[in-house]
Amino acid sequence: MDKYDYLKAIVLATSAMHLAVLYRHQGMTSRGALVDALSSKARAIGLLRAALGQVPLVNKEVLLAAIVFFINLDLIDSGRGGWKSHIQAAGSLISSFHTADHQLDWSLAPMADAIAADCLTYRILGETISAYESRPVVASLSDETIDVFSVLRRNEAHSYHCSPPFVLQTILSASRMFDPDFSVSDQQTRYTTALSLLLQVRAFDIEEWVYSIRGLSPEDDLPTRVQLASAHRAACCLYIVLAVSNSDEGIPGTPGTRPDDLALEIFDSLSFIPLDHILLKGVVWPTFMAGAQADDPALRAWYLERLHAILSLNVWICPWGYVRTAIEMLDEIWARRDKVPRFEQKVNWLQELKGVTSGCLIV
Repeated sequence: MDKYDYLKAIVLATSAMHLAVLYRHQGMTSRGALVDALSSKARAIGLLRAALGQVPLVNKEVLLAAIVFFINLDLIDSGRGGWKSHIQAAGSLISSFHTADHQLDWSLAPMADAIAADCLTYRILGETISAYESRPVVASLSDETIDVFSVLRRNEAHSYHCSPPFVLQTILSASRMFDPDFSVSDQQTRYTTALSLLLQVRAFDIEEWVYSIRGLSPEDDLPTRVQLASAHRAACCLYIVLAVSNSDEGIPGTPGTRPDDLALEIFDSLSFIPLDHILLKGVVWPTFMAGAQADDPALRAWYLERLHAILSLNVWICPWGYVRTAIEMLDEIWARRDKVPRFEQKVNWLQELKGVTSGCLIV
């Protein structure tokens, strides 16, 4: 038996799922590749369970890599799969890296750190649209021993999201405002909390952060990174406002918090990012956030064009099914809103989405 047979099996499954989605996108039959993907996935699950049953656990870094491949497989398929349970397992492993009885394999430490950063990003963004009652599955990061911010900072040069760690940390804080225990607070307390988060994230200097990232290639397109990071910050601001306000005007008495204006701020940053840019995959979450807020047919078409470009212009790199799921969800959100009479107040799509069991991961 191979030493890391479970990792080999899930890598094969992920590769086969990539092919299945690619064939489907090109109008070709994907049945054979899909069967290969599912059978390899089933084998990987069995082998991984056997590995996890070992006491004590060994090679936790390789186990983490395998689990994150399970998450990626679900993202390639549709983003509607079992990513929550995989993220929970990954979170437990990441936390165990920081216990006294774990001897880190330093030859694997950089790999484990980079994989952990991606996994933590998935967890944070996974909470943004998932129904709060499903959150116990995606265990609270605040209850873990790991320093989330430090892990993200160490790997900021490698994250395709190009979202500043501070922005991700703020999104995590804002997601807690959906906690039923938090909602017992009076509305003014919610506004005060939201305004504090907004002030902090607004004060964050995007350009200074981008130009101080270590480990980037000398040929890296830093101006585009600035625009992409700015789009993520604006999307974070929109998320904060939607978390606490049902008003079209945003937070009462607070200029600059109208959801439609924040969505247009996202649009302004995204418009600077070429459709064929290598970092384009990082636009999905802010594009989804701004698109869901849009009413104008031309704006909606523009957001869809960006998402379709990720699939069509990067077909070998990004045949990610979760992008198609994001497109489908936008269509559903718009269809529901268009049924509401125009004279009525605009429905808070985020709170509506969080009120149902949503198993989608949009990253």
